[in-house]
Amino acid sequence: MNRPLCLATVLATISCSPKSGSTGPQPFSSILAQTFPGVVLLVRELPSGKLGYGSGVLLDDNRVLTNLHVATGEGGSFVFIHDSERESYTTLDGGILRYVREYGDHAVPVRLIRADPINDLALVQLQAPIGDVTVLPFRDTPPTPGETVTALGHPQGNVWSFSRGVVSAVHRGAIQHDAAINPGNSGGPLLDENGEIVGINTFRLQAGAAPIGIGYARPMELVAPLIEPTPWTGLDLSTPEASMRSQMRAIELGRPEAVDTMSLQGLMTVLEDAKVDAINMLIPDMKKILGERFNEEKVRALLNQIPDTTEAELRAMLTRGLGGVDPNDSETSLRKILDLDEPTDASNQMALAAAEDWFASLPAYDPAVYEACGLKIGLASSTDHLEIMKLGVRLEYTAAGRTEDEAWVVGSGFNMDGSQWRCSTLMVRQDGEWRSMDIPSEEALAARPSEVPPPMLNRADARTMASQGIVDIVRATLYESRQAPAANDPESPAP
Repeated sequence: MNRPLCLATVLATISCSPKSGSTGPQPFSSILAQTFPGVVLLVRELPSGKLGYGSGVLLDDNRVLTNLHVATGEGGSFVFIHDSERESYTTLDGGILRYVREYGDHAVPVRLIRADPINDLALVQLQAPIGDVTVLPFRDTPPTPGETVTALGHPQGNVWSFSRGVVSAVHRGAIQHDAAINPGNSGGPLLDENGEIVGINTFRLQAGAAPIGIGYARPMELVAPLIEPTPWTGLDLSTPEASMRSQMRAIELGRPEAVDTMSLQGLMTVLEDAKVDAINMLIPDMKKILGERFNEEKVRALLNQIPDTTEAELRAMLTRGLGGVDPNDSETSLRKILDLDEPTDASNQMALAAAEDWFASLPAYDPAVYEACGLKIGLASSTDHLEIMKLGVRLEYTAAGRTEDEAWVVGSGFNMDGSQWRCSTLMVRQDGEWRSMDIPSEEALAARPSEVPPPMLNRADARTMASQGIVDIVRATLYESRQAPAANDPESPAP
């Protein structure tokens, strides 16, 4: 597997202490004493009132590397720094809940600053200074099968404990090992015999509720770009097939460069047309609401204020989705899309609530849209496409398009329910590079060779979906705006 050329530079930048492995083997007890202070206990408040917890690795005096599922939740999150002077408790004597209650004054609040949702990785920032810290070294070479490794963390609430095992295999994007990991190990380091980090523990296999002794860690080649974002050298846009493979690999890695493999011209046209359709659909609603005061010219002018999405905004939105969040983007993606980061006034609050209700009401998938080529992707899901890709995608062949600058790439695979799909993607050559046109023009569709299956989404269906989405959100907002005065003023007539 190709690794970024700058990986060594990145690892050197983020390591703030000398590598412990450079002086030869050390007693294992000595290595543990050096490494425990570099691991934090990360705790989050759950809506039920209970606590969720996991592990994290200190990168410096205000950043912690962990798993995204450890760092996110509806309640606040905070960390505890290792202190050998504190007493700890097993689950027999109160466990982690007792530890948190007794040492709660030492908790440091944190907030999410960057995430890789594809690989379940995250960075959180400490909201208060913590003084001197121990930073564990990262190894710049992958482990090998048979190598002894140690998992550090807080398994089942047993804080700052470890387990040992060996590397069973090194796969693309994952280190398989048999060091015992349990809930509480997530986000913690997998160490080699010199105490250097080779991966971040993320997942264990289990049969029902019972673990089966196989755990996985994300290797440093996936972790490093999150810590210090660097350009990815894996794009190849020289041919339709190479571009398609580059896009799939970039999406799987959570790389924002995937957006560079896409031509958004078709989608931009659809959004422009959908706004016109939505306004025409909303005119009757406004006429009913305004009655004799209805003036179509003024109403159209008002509805035209629904903001247009520029290509730059669309690319930025797609990039955020692929590359996680940054310090200015730690709220939900829905708030970002609607530009409602601070919904302080009533109209913004109603618009946000209406939009969230609409997203929540979406069906699992729209058969009329997707079953044309058999692909089943949830309308409200951002991960279905990735899970389908993990089942394997075969690029069958490439067919000629209308011109030398168009080609149809045919791919096939399986849905999550086991059914098969077979779809085509229109690839277009722009400035000598091939990119995917996910929503082809009607002319391109009409010229598609008869043996080529249809694309996942055609222009007409995409336009209908987009316009209906705008209409549903605006209608819900209008309804809420009419209900609000009635609820607050007993003398207001019912709508």
